[in-house]
Parts: sequence; C-alpha cells; structure tokens
Amino acid sequence: MFEFITLKMIYIALHVFGVVFGAGAAFMSDIIFLSSIKDRALSSAEIRILSILSKIVWLGLGILVLSGILLFSLDPVMYAASTKFLAKMTIVGALILNGVIFHRIHLPLIKGTENKVLTGHDQFLKGSSLLVISGAISVVSWSFAIFFGILRSIPYSYITIMLVYLGVVLCAIGAALIMKKKFFDRVRV
Repeated sequence: MFEFITLKMIYIALHVFGVVFGAGAAFMSDIIFLSSIKDRALSSAEIRILSILSKIVWLGLGILVLSGILLFSLDPVMYAASTKFLAKMTIVGALILNGVIFHRIHLPLIKGTENKVLTGHDQFLKGSSLLVISGAISVVSWSFAIFFGILRSIPYSYITIMLVYLGVVLCAIGAALIMKKKFFDRVRV
C-alpha cells in the first residue's frame, strides 16, 4: 500500500522536522529575548518561555543529528565525498557547541536576572556580549543549515564554504555587538 514511501523519504521528513523544531525555536527565542529586554527586565514567564524554547532547540538538534546519521547510512561514500555535507556537519557541530554554551553559561545568567533591571545587573552586563555573540552564531548557523538543505550541491571546496560561513558569522557578531552597545547606551540613560 505504501510502496512509494522509501526510507530516504522518511529520513528526509525527520530531517525537516528537526530543522523546523530547532531553527524555529532558536529564532523564536531570539525574537522573544529581544522583545523582552525592551522593558529592561525579564519576567519569570519570559524566562520560562526561553527555557522551554531552548529544550525544543535541543529536540530539533537531536532529531537533526539522528536523521542525518540515518541518511548518511544510506550512502556513506557519497555523503563523505560531499563538501556540502561536510560543511553542514561542521555547522551542526557549531550549533551543538553553541547550545552547550547557552545552557551552561547564558541560561543561568538569564535566570539570575529574573525581574531585575538588566542595565543595573553587573553580572548580566558582563555576560551580555557573549550572549549576543552566541545569538549571532545561532542565527547564522541555522540559516546556513537551512540554506544548505535546500541546495542539491555546492560547487565549492569545503575550505571555501567554511571561509564564507566564518566571514558571515564575524559580520553578524560585529553587527550584534554594535546593536548591543546602542541598546544598552540607550536604556542606561
């Protein structure tokens, strides 16, 4: 009855769900965080939402990694020779590392600011640069992962792809730090 459905189709569907959960929750976290800090404080409800979204990001990454392994198992030689696949795996690795840093450093920092004025919270101000850097890495990495998933192949070497990725990450970090400085200069007044 379902002979038209292949293992590859199932694995790709899982992969898409992983991206939807992971990237969707990551982008929503960024939007909620940015809109929440406009009033210079994070409420317990906002922090709870950010915590829940963070768990959904992990769920998405888990599904993404599992489905990626399953896809790889279908044709390991082809995937191992693909610069797109290798670059995507590196970027997923960056997302995982960034997620660990978020959970170990940034989330406790955010939880420690509950209902406190952010601009008067020294620990938050010290950690806020790393927090916005982490956000920039997340947005760029998820965007690249989505874009790479759409492309059939990429006609460039792994090094070239990763240099472009790194360049975009550095530009995003610079822009995020400039926006952070302008925001905190504006709200301190």
